[in-house]
Formats: sequence, C-alpha cells, structure tokens
Amino acid sequence: MIIDLAKQIRSASEDEFTNVELITSTGNFVVPAGITRLFVETVGGGGGAGDTADNLEFAGGGGGGAARGYISVTPGETISATIGAGGAATPNNYTTAPEAGGTTSFGTYISATGGGAASTSNGGQGGTGSLDDVISGYVRTGQGGQQMAFTSAGTFIQGALGGNSPFVNGCQSIKWDSIAFLNGAANTGAGGSAGANGSGNGATGYIEIKW
Repeated sequence: MIIDLAKQIRSASEDEFTNVELITSTGNFVVPAGITRLFVETVGGGGGAGDTADNLEFAGGGGGGAARGYISVTPGETISATIGAGGAATPNNYTTAPEAGGTTSFGTYISATGGGAASTSNGGQGGTGSLDDVISGYVRTGQGGQQMAFTSAGTFIQGALGGNSPFVNGCQSIKWDSIAFLNGAANTGAGGSAGANGSGNGATGYIEIKW
C-alpha cells in the first residue's frame, strides 16, 4: 500500500493544533511552556525578474522552495527564525543582474532555499526545501519563472510571470497584452514578474508555526 505522507501531514496539521504564528521578519521564536512538538512550514524568498536595456528580452524569477514538518522542541527553547529576502530585479538602469531569493530557516531543524534569479531570456528556477532535524515532513520545489511570449510573427503578447512558491499563490498576474512589471506579493515567496517596461522584485518568504 502506498502512503501519501504529505497528505497525512496536511490533514494532521489542519486538525490537531489550536495556535498559529506567522513570522515574516527575521528574529527568534521562544517555544511556549508545556510544548514539546511544533509543526513548521518554511518558504524561501522569490527570485528577481530580469530584462535587457532594450526591453526585448525578459523573464520572471523563480518561486521560493518550501518544507513542512514536525519537530521536537523543549519548552522555553529559543529558536532563530531567518526569513529569506526577495531577490532584487534588474534595476531600471540595467547595470546589475537580478538576484536570487534568500533562504528561510527555522533553527537547524528545517529550511527552504530562495527562487533563482531570472536571466534576460530564461526564467529563474524554483527553490527547494530541506528537512534537517525533523520527526517527519516533506519538501516541495518552487515554480520556475516564465519567459516572455511572442506570436509566430514576432509580436510581443505576454509578460513573463514569476514562479509561485508551493503553498501559496503570490505571483501577480499579467494580462496577455501587458507591458507592466510586478513584484511578487509580500511574504509569499513568489518570484518577480517582468514586462516590456521593466522587472519586478521577488517576494520575501515566511515561516508558519503551529502547536
């Protein structure tokens, strides 16, 4: 019999916990009194989008990776919570390349790398998750960023969407005929999107803790 561990963990995490804390900036988490087990979700920052100075080539950043799992802890334990920054897009003066998203980690227990930066014509790759010291858990890879789209006649028809992180949709939609560029929605780990007018930054990641 095949057991879907991810499905079991999702179901358990929805039913057995009464407290939830969402962490969106780097700091410390202190384990509450009487708690010896946490359920933790980490998502890395999204990658920055990229384009060229002539706006003829552009692509979206990759979505941050993700990991979920149960960890054993000690009441009163202080755990560092590091939130991966969103990758910066190619600036309007086109002097630097876009940046990858940062890694999100919860102590030495569980982490997720950021999405990759786009090149001028290739979308950034999605990040990955890592289970370093958990009771059980699973990881997911972020969605890769898109490339620009043209018709067969060479006419621009679509901006390049950034990739989503696995657990939340934070990629800002672009119309088929859009020349806009958009940042990934805050604290979702989504990659930045790109259009003929420029490139968007990736979104910061997050940590969600349940007990």
